[in-house]
Amino acid sequence: MTKVLFGALVGMLVGGHAVAQTCATQGISDTSYRGDNLPPGFLVFTYDDGPDTYSLSLAQYLRGQGIRTTFFIRGCHVPDYPNNPAQYVSLGHRVAVHTETHTPLPILLGTNYTCLAYQPKYPAPAWDPEIVNVDNFLSPFVTDGVYLLRGPGGAWNDNGSTDCDGIIRDAAAGVRGVVSRNCANHPKLAKLTGPILWNVPLNNKPDWDCFGYNGIVDSAAQCAAGYVNDINTVGSGIILFHDWLEFSGNSSAVETAATDCVVGNERQINNTGPRGRYKGDDKPLQLAQALIPNLKSQGYQIVSTDAVPGLPGGQDFAAFTSLWQSDFSDAGGWANPGFYSSIRYVDVNADGYTDVCARTAAGIGCALNNKAGKFGALTTWLASTQLQGLPLDDLHSRTIQFADINGDSKLDVCWLTNSTIYCALHNSFAGAFNNSSAWSSVGMFSGWEVPQYASSLYIGLLGTNPSTGHKDVGVCGRGIGGIYCAVSNGTSFGSFGPPWQTGFSDAAGWNGNGFYSTIRFADVTGDGIVDVCGQGFQSVFCATGDLTNRQFVGFSQWTSWGRYLSDYTDDMHNASIRLAKTGLSSRADLCIRVGVGELCAPNVSGSFDPFKTVYKPVNDPNGWGSTAYATTVEFVPNLTPNVAGNPMSICGRAIDGIHCAQRL
Repeated sequence: MTKVLFGALVGMLVGGHAVAQTCATQGISDTSYRGDNLPPGFLVFTYDDGPDTYSLSLAQYLRGQGIRTTFFIRGCHVPDYPNNPAQYVSLGHRVAVHTETHTPLPILLGTNYTCLAYQPKYPAPAWDPEIVNVDNFLSPFVTDGVYLLRGPGGAWNDNGSTDCDGIIRDAAAGVRGVVSRNCANHPKLAKLTGPILWNVPLNNKPDWDCFGYNGIVDSAAQCAAGYVNDINTVGSGIILFHDWLEFSGNSSAVETAATDCVVGNERQINNTGPRGRYKGDDKPLQLAQALIPNLKSQGYQIVSTDAVPGLPGGQDFAAFTSLWQSDFSDAGGWANPGFYSSIRYVDVNADGYTDVCARTAAGIGCALNNKAGKFGALTTWLASTQLQGLPLDDLHSRTIQFADINGDSKLDVCWLTNSTIYCALHNSFAGAFNNSSAWSSVGMFSGWEVPQYASSLYIGLLGTNPSTGHKDVGVCGRGIGGIYCAVSNGTSFGSFGPPWQTGFSDAAGWNGNGFYSTIRFADVTGDGIVDVCGQGFQSVFCATGDLTNRQFVGFSQWTSWGRYLSDYTDDMHNASIRLAKTGLSSRADLCIRVGVGELCAPNVSGSFDPFKTVYKPVNDPNGWGSTAYATTVEFVPNLTPNVAGNPMSICGRAIDGIHCAQRL
């Protein structure tokens, strides 16, 4: 394939990080979009030409693997499967335009091609029914305003040469291509973004060639091996598949070009007519079943088109255009894990606006929200002499947490050191914390100051106890026997009783690095009571809080698609896992910062959907692929005045300090 022009990216550099990116010419243009800018190891699956008999089974299998794909729909195939687009979307996939009859667009629009194989089928500009009709049908199934287009065969612009194979010809320098020129001038199509091209197939057989295009039918395993070779060659990118195959290698299943989607013979989306004979083939499903386990075993992560840099989507929050606080910069010493691991976004002065606090060289410091898009100066709220010998390292700094432990509606600060939980109560009059003191019994946390236990520590609100009506605040964490909690009595946490949940015990395998470091506490059921979740061997597991009986119950799988990370010992990614209210659902969603940005798995009443990209600017190409930055990305409520009924924001520490963005 002749090389195409790539979509240019415009990055807004913030302290050396390109923290925002948009298409230079977003929409239909002379540029084309591929996955060249995806970080290594990230793949995007796309399917063309369906729907067909097994397309829905394929969509269901992909969802079961935690994969969101894009189905580029050929309109003349829809009448036989009119419900498929809605079902794809309900499974978390995207639908996009692939024309009505699969005619190469430059030919369709009346360029000077002369090859008899491709005569113009409609008078130019011929948008209806080829594109407009399909777009009109699919638009109701696009819920996020991202409308994508892929031209048949990737054919797009023309340089005046004859091309009998429909292969792309780039636009001559300074000359707009015929497709982009017509699309850009068409009022109904200005919303489309495209063309969406691909990186694989590359050197090996594409799926249509595997399965009989040239009269030879390979097995799914053979075809998958070719795709693996190409994927390993490019390392990342958009992968092209087909869920409808013209040539299946089975004469009883073939529908030839003479009968399929030919003008005067095709059945368009909104009408009926003669249609050639075609029996569905499950080879696309077989290929997926052979390929995906292989790719996952190699550590590849399969994400949606939203994750592709330069494409719209995957940016549910505004750009990181504003530096909120510069004291947290690398130049200020904040590349030290003992400092950046302690950053917390909390309303420390109880004014309804979220502030930022952390451990500093001077002790515990906070920068208050000025309610005008900035955090103020970082000032000391607790002197270092009150930290009770707290080591300056990642392990201990992660235990620093803020919670109202004595019921005065003010946040206090607590941490683990010397086998003890120490806390300093809030002093409302001084704008600081009082001297610290021990809040746990002697020996209560003996042996806990190791990663497999300390990394899961939670100090905060557990919820309103239904039997007492009292707001229970406690300290919880994973010990040898599972999850232990102790509830504050207003002056101390007392001591541990029996474990509240044994499913997370050492005996159950949760002392492995890739498991204990993923445990998080949050309300995932929406009942106002904190629950506990973590990524196990094959799934995310959760147990729900029961304050009346002092336990977490119903330890069970919350993902049907397994776990996200195949590398169980990846400290950077494990440390970035959050259970947070993001706006994707009414409950806490499961989120993680990876190479393509911040991904979140929406919470759907007892399970997590496959991950979707919610914020691309914090991706590796923009410089966020370091533990010092990736692990600081947080979802933050009440950062700015409520905008459009959704006050959620996202913040993170970059090289020059803390940046925040409001949810769009």
